[in-house]
Amino acid sequence: MVQRSFKSLVLVILSLFVFTAAAYPQQVQVKRSSINNPYIAEKEYNDVKFTKFIENLSVAIQADNSGLRKSAIYLAGLYSLYEVVPVLVAQLENETDDDIKVLIALALYRMEDPVGIDAVEKLYKSASNGRVKRMSKAIVDNFRNKFAHLEISER
Repeated sequence: MVQRSFKSLVLVILSLFVFTAAAYPQQVQVKRSSINNPYIAEKEYNDVKFTKFIENLSVAIQADNSGLRKSAIYLAGLYSLYEVVPVLVAQLENETDDDIKVLIALALYRMEDPVGIDAVEKLYKSASNGRVKRMSKAIVDNFRNKFAHLEISER
């Protein structure tokens, strides 16, 4: 009973953090996430704190509370936290809520991670919901067109 109460308290605190971050988003245009990310550096994260932050965010992405899951996924995509891509890909495969599937696909698209885009393509091929199928197809097509355009312009 105490263990469950402690987990609930941790989830509530984490959800407050996530909702605060979502309510006051920072305009950060960083392509790669790491401890050197300017936003994270401003918060004086060291390696241990950053690792704990990523672990907590990973737990929130897999939480039973759908609101907490949505907020954590949004936060991961907003700040391009590449450390959680494997968790997002795993959650995309296990997710039952179609809205959250689309949100995960958008977060992976924002991160421009090839592994994540492969997972979105797999979602497109296996999705039964028409909206999820259309959104994931559009994300994959947009990703491919974006990088095809870059390859042409570099020549």
